[in-house]
Amino acid sequence: MNCANRDQDLLLIAHGQLSLFKSFLVRLHLRGCSACRKRLAEMSYTSALMSSVVRDEPAIALPQHVMKRTTELVKRRALWSLLSILLFLVLGASVVVSAVRSAKSAQTSVVDPNCQTSATPLKPR
Repeated sequence: MNCANRDQDLLLIAHGQLSLFKSFLVRLHLRGCSACRKRLAEMSYTSALMSSVVRDEPAIALPQHVMKRTTELVKRRALWSLLSILLFLVLGASVVVSAVRSAKSAQTSVVDPNCQTSATPLKPR
């Protein structure tokens, strides 16, 4: 292992992400290189600090009733969002249908001057 390109391998070994063979080579190198051992200790310490700060769960557990109420509100908000989308789609479809019907009725109401629909025939001039 080249000490100049060590950081990536040391970081991966600190997180247990290095392959078995590569891990063996890095550990073999660490036996004889105090600089790399020190760097690995620094990386491990920094990773431990970061993982204690970044959590998926809140540091203080919320009371059960608060969690239940929050979950209900989130579900209700999602339901209202879905209903509003459906309403928007239905209204949009009704506007389109109305426009199509209006266009069809406008086409059929055009008066053709050659069309004789009255009861009395037109007299020639």
